[in-house]
Amino acid sequence: MKQKRSGKKSAEKVVLKLIQELFSKASSESDQRLADRYVRKARRLAQKARMPIPYEFKKRFCRHCGTYWTHGKTVRVRLQKQKVVYYCLSCRHYTRHPYVREKKARRQSKAECF
Repeated sequence: MKQKRSGKKSAEKVVLKLIQELFSKASSESDQRLADRYVRKARRLAQKARMPIPYEFKKRFCRHCGTYWTHGKTVRVRLQKQKVVYYCLSCRHYTRHPYVREKKARRQSKAECF
């Protein structure tokens, strides 16, 4: 008798939950090597499931070397011309994220007040 396959949506939910657990472990970990290993595992899970890493976790590690970022120890954060610039101290790679979304939300909240 053949077994029923679980759907892609349920598999994505399981992988998403595992990714969240790995990033929470990485954030609570004091050993940098172990935190980097958790990030590597989470990225590998997402690649195997062919799904993107959620937006809130993308800004917590270096896309170039995979280092988990702890502010002041492994990353330097600066604001430059509508962008948040992350500088990885382990591989010396810059990552830039625009903060247009946050500004747009702030403008909408101000418009609602009036």
